[in-house]
Amino acid sequence: MSKLRPRSVAIILNKDKILVMYRNRKGRVYYVFPGGGIEPDETPEQACFREVTEETSLQVTLSKKLFTFENQGNLEHYFLMSQPQGQLKLGGPELLKQSPENQYRLEWVSLTELPHLGVFPHEVIAPLLEHLTYTKGK
Repeated sequence: MSKLRPRSVAIILNKDKILVMYRNRKGRVYYVFPGGGIEPDETPEQACFREVTEETSLQVTLSKKLFTFENQGNLEHYFLMSQPQGQLKLGGPELLKQSPENQYRLEWVSLTELPHLGVFPHEVIAPLLEHLTYTKGK
């Protein structure tokens, strides 16, 4: 059994919108946040910046680490990113793997839509929204 690689995940905010990646994989539709595996020579923060640049073509500012989450035995680091700069454009391996059976699309959605989208892992949505609502109220 191969050991899973820890992941970094970017929560990218732009005003009242959050960036998600639409996925349609062999007819299964769901959403994920930008992010991916941490390379052996990277910190979780460095991996997060690299993944955001590769997948979205955006430059972002790290606001803070939100939390870590264990997803099916794999540790995921969630970072709040802000001030997205540049033109949103799919890139990296996601662009290369794009096909009729494997679709990727970047979308800005309102925070109120988030619980209804089918985001994976769905267990992070409640703590994420709680944190964002708490932070916004400050």
